[in-house]
Amino acid sequence: ASKIDDAGLGEVYLAGNLPNLVVKLSGPYWFHHVSYRLRIWTASVLMALCLCIVAWGENGSVKLLGVACASLQSGLGEASLLAMASFY
Repeated sequence: ASKIDDAGLGEVYLAGNLPNLVVKLSGPYWFHHVSYRLRIWTASVLMALCLCIVAWGENGSVKLLGVACASLQSGLGEASLLAMASFY
């Protein structure tokens, strides 16, 4: 976290948790409109994107965007796979 932003550890914490929380809280209102296949593909693309952004980002704000992508992927992937587990 200190390599992303020296003074703002709180910013890194919020970027790492807020998108996850938003997806999990709003998911019941829109998950039934989006297929599992699309959600998993979106989570996969978000994870690849986050790895590239954090690795090759030039400044702290770009890297924070990568951390937010990882958090978004985590919320979307976890909620989707947990819901899918009930089928199997």
